[in-house]
Amino acid sequence: MKPPYTRAQIQAASPKKPAPIGAYTHNHYHAFDALTAILTGDKPTMQHWSELANITNIMMALCMQNQISDPQGLIADAVEALRKARDRPTIRFTGVDRYAVINMLEEYVDLCKNIPERTIKSATNFAFNAQQHTRNL
Repeated sequence: MKPPYTRAQIQAASPKKPAPIGAYTHNHYHAFDALTAILTGDKPTMQHWSELANITNIMMALCMQNQISDPQGLIADAVEALRKARDRPTIRFTGVDRYAVINMLEEYVDLCKNIPERTIKSATNFAFNAQQHTRNL
């Protein structure tokens, strides 16, 4: 599989300005749709889980690249919540776990409005490549 963005697309993205409004609406819609499916749906799927894991991986990549910090451990909490949800017979979040994922998604949406487009695209590819590497282990 190819990364979501080519090197040319990343270089063409603004290094100073956030992406135009609406550029990530598709991603945000799928993430919140996945969250709703896991919280309230009859049969949440691994695809729903994967949508949320992808956003979490992007947030982790931004931390690893020192673009953001996570002093309160929000991302680690979301990772743990996703791990626990995946390991249940039916993919579900419980109590505190649901808020960890909701807060992380809200933070991601805010970041997309404020962080340069090139940074988000670079982190997205970084997260994609890391995910591909761990699948091959």
